Amino acid sequence: MDKQELWTIIELELKRQISEITSNLDTIEQSKAQETKSSAGDKFETGRAMMQIEEDKLLGQLKRKKEDLLKVKVLQSGNTNSDFIREGSLVRCGKQWFLIGLSLGKLKLDDKVVYGISTQAPLALRLLGKELGEELQLNDRTLVIEEVV
Repeated sequence: MDKQELWTIIELELKRQISEITSNLDTIEQSKAQETKSSAGDKFETGRAMMQIEEDKLLGQLKRKKEDLLKVKVLQSGNTNSDFIREGSLVRCGKQWFLIGLSLGKLKLDDKVVYGISTQAPLALRLLGKELGEELQLNDRTLVIEEVV
């Protein structure tokens, strides 16, 4: 698996998500500017409060995505090739691939699926520090580390 190509896909996806969140924030700002205070003050205040909640949620998402993008650049520039699994490692257990360090969910690269998992995820905690060929139990399954990139 081409790890550099995976980093590029992740970076593009994060930039797309950042752009989408920014666009949604702009829409909220426009809505807030167009909202006029009506005689039904409670309705106005409720609408403003709901927009503020949505804006706060989006700002939190934007912050996390920007942090993830920065982390991608750090992990990409670092030498993550190692015999031991660590943050930034791409790990294959059977047919499943895991990228340790970023909670990104399911990613597709060619005909393969890679799961981006946080270093705090239970699976990542079990994988970190392990080597090629080691086994670990996950629920009722035994996973064998078959490749570390």
